[in-house]
Amino acid sequence: MSLLKTVFFILLLVVSGVSNSQVNSTEQMSFEQEVEQMKEFIAKEGQFTELAGTQVHISVYLIQFDKSKVATALLKDKVIDGFVSFPFETAYLSDVQVAIVEGELDYFKALLKRYPEKVNEPIQVTAEGDLVTILGLLSTNQHKDKIFYEPFIIAALKAGADPRSEIDKGISPLVMASSVGNDKFIEIVGNYENSLPNPKTAEEFFKNPSLTTAEMIDEQSIIDAYIELRSEVSDGGYETKTLHELWVKMITKGYNSMADILYNTMKSRSDFSIDMRTDKGVSGLIASGMSRVYGGNVDYAQKLIANGADVNQVIQFGDGADAYETGLIELALPSDNHKFVALMIKNGVNFLHSPKNQSSLIIDMAIKQKAYRSAYIIKTSIDEYVARMQG
Repeated sequence: MSLLKTVFFILLLVVSGVSNSQVNSTEQMSFEQEVEQMKEFIAKEGQFTELAGTQVHISVYLIQFDKSKVATALLKDKVIDGFVSFPFETAYLSDVQVAIVEGELDYFKALLKRYPEKVNEPIQVTAEGDLVTILGLLSTNQHKDKIFYEPFIIAALKAGADPRSEIDKGISPLVMASSVGNDKFIEIVGNYENSLPNPKTAEEFFKNPSLTTAEMIDEQSIIDAYIELRSEVSDGGYETKTLHELWVKMITKGYNSMADILYNTMKSRSDFSIDMRTDKGVSGLIASGMSRVYGGNVDYAQKLIANGADVNQVIQFGDGADAYETGLIELALPSDNHKFVALMIKNGVNFLHSPKNQSSLIIDMAIKQKAYRSAYIIKTSIDEYVARMQG
């Protein structure tokens, strides 16, 4: 018997005042009787019981002693709380951790269903205050060879857990998986995301498709290399211009986790702005529109706009009398990045003609460049515009 189970066994005897034989007699009880007994126990003693100065949650005891079905019933009936973390010996324990370690998928799913708002909320795992999310717990190598590993990850993803959400200093579950060589986690996430149905709502439409497994691994390798270099050279060792150029490249590739790390490094610098350009005149938002991501990097474009990026910015080509300006929608047409085009229209960008040439119709440009998806969106917007004017 493990130390944890031994302690809990002693705890049960101390706090309930029952004998060993009485504890064992619960084997003959019906499931309903066990649940009712535990409800009475909790009503009398509370969800936590003190043992030698340590508060222990009853859910962990039940899971440890193969009574996870009882714990699940109590959780569903809201008799006990979930996502409970508490100090134990030199570390911290939680019902989430114990459910994963013991492979109790039903309890885990009940937690996610009752507390959907907590699926991306970090859980305390050490006395020093270290935090990790559910997917963070699953991204290590500790459980990857267990039969229940994939079902736990899929359950978390279905509940809305984000494998790219930052835990600390740019570290996400995908970054953690990459750093420990857990390709299985990356593959499960990639396969799940690529199996999702086509978008049916505007919110789903303005979302990037998932990176392929190869792209995710490539992005994580870039992140790993950057983090290693950053540990050797202070942030001051990299010029903002250099970081900005890499940032633009990451946005173009759709490597948004890496882009976020770079943005968080640059955003407080006095020589950086959200609309800063490279030597070729490319800003973050322009890179989003010219991205190789299908439909454009709309995930990052929305983030940039929320942080004050100018949707009416233009890029100039040529010099002197031959110079001309091109807006964001036109820049998205060569790749037919229709989602980006729709996002710009949604944010009030002129979709009728070029910024300074009213005779140059954008829909004509779209058709000539065979950007048919973008042309359809522009035509639909024109039809809606005309209908409003006539109405």
